[in-house]
Order: sequence, then structure tokens, then C-alpha cells
Amino acid sequence: MNRELTANTPEEMFSIGDDIARNLNGGEVILLFGGLGAGTTLLTKGIMSGLGYDVNEVTSPSFTLVNLYETERVDVDHIDLWRLDATINTAEAVGLNERLENERAVTIIEWADRLGNKMLPNTIAIKIEGDGDEPMLEGDQPVTPVPVVDGIEPPRTGVEIVQTEERKGVFYHTMRDLRNGNVVRNVTRSSARKLWQYAITQHESSPVDKGQVQWVPGNERLGLWKSSRRAGKVRYDLVQRMPDGRLQVYYGVTEDGIDGPWRAFLKD
Repeated sequence: MNRELTANTPEEMFSIGDDIARNLNGGEVILLFGGLGAGTTLLTKGIMSGLGYDVNEVTSPSFTLVNLYETERVDVDHIDLWRLDATINTAEAVGLNERLENERAVTIIEWADRLGNKMLPNTIAIKIEGDGDEPMLEGDQPVTPVPVVDGIEPPRTGVEIVQTEERKGVFYHTMRDLRNGNVVRNVTRSSARKLWQYAITQHESSPVDKGQVQWVPGNERLGLWKSSRRAGKVRYDLVQRMPDGRLQVYYGVTEDGIDGPWRAFLKD
């Protein structure tokens, strides 16, 4: 059965991938057809999110050819044939036949047209149309500049939640990595790992209470909410009061990311 779906935004493309993941049980081969910028890797990230995998760890294997992901439900072989010449045996080059022997695995193949006429079992073929003039980006672009409030820059490590949207009872978060400013959309508590999962859990279950924040004396613009030692480092959950009164939390900030007036919260 053929279905035609339209994705007008990167978020919609990601969501389509998330929906596809719900019906995967192992043994499926997902063939992705689409040119550069069409959104094949973004769709793959959506699929991996639906499988409960940290999308921050999903990248296009253009040069490694194959990335392996393990989830609780299935294993995933993520293959990219872009660098391979269609005149060679691309299936053999990536060891496809051996990979298909794993009945628990889902195989995702970008640039699947490079396979030629090879017949594969249990395939799901997805063709993404678009001329690339307005490419579907891969979800790692800032949606807004990192705000500098009252001349005070945010910490340079940790993570912040930029935006949250509820869909069908699930909270989807837009996260910013404070190390590099990269933004990843549609992150859920189940798909996140480590610091990101901690930040989302705190945000959803134990939101910041201004009465519990240790504010800089005489300046209730900057504050310390919590600190703890994790993975051998003291990590700080810092708070900045924004001009609209909203409290912005920077989760898991380490000492090397703390500068300026934020240093007032460092422990000896």
C-alpha cells in the first residue's frame, strides 16, 4: 500500500519518523530515497527517537558507511551509500547480507538507489521528494540566538530547555547544548540520555521554585538551584531571571563553563 505524506517543516519530518518507529519489530529494511538536503537523516533521527534512542548520537554515516545503534526493542544498522559508486556491489561493501541475518535488527539505508535492483525482504521504501532549494535540516541548528541578558552570558557547559510542546500526552522539548549552541528538537524523556534526561526529568517532574533558589545577594537575577557531584564533577543547576520574569535553568553546568558573576556559586 502506498501512502503520500507531506512534511513542511523539519519537525514534521521528524514526527513522521517517530510514527514509523511504532510499527517496527525487527527484520524490516527501510530504504530511503532522496537527494542531499531532502531530510533522510532527519527522518532516521525521528525513527530512532521513536525507538527510545538519544537522537544526539544519531549522525549520517557518510564516511563510516554504517552506524550501529542498540535499543531495548531492536538493533539498528544505519547505512549510507552516498560515497559508494553504483557500479560496485554496494550491498557486499557494507556486508548487507550478513546484517540481514540478525532478525532483531532494523536496517535503514540512505541513498538506497545505489543498491541497484537488489531484492531485499520485508522492505519499507520511502521516497522523499524535493529539489534541495529549501533543504530539510537535520535538527541541529539554533532556533534563536543564545540570549545575553543584562550583559551576562549564559554558562558555556550544560544544557537548557528552550521550548516544550505537548502532543498526545507526550512532552517534546527543544534542547540547546550550551557547549556549542546546537539545538535539537523533539527530545522526549524516553529518548534522552544522561544529562539531557536529567534536565527533562527535572523540568517535567520538579520544576524550579524561585523560593528554593539561592540568589546572588542583592541581585535576584542570577541564582543557584541545585548542585551535586556526578561522574566525578560537581554539576550546578543555575538559574537566570529573564526580563519577562521567566526563570531559565541551565542544567548540569561544570566549573569549566562558569565565568563572570556565575563564579559566585562555585564550591571550594
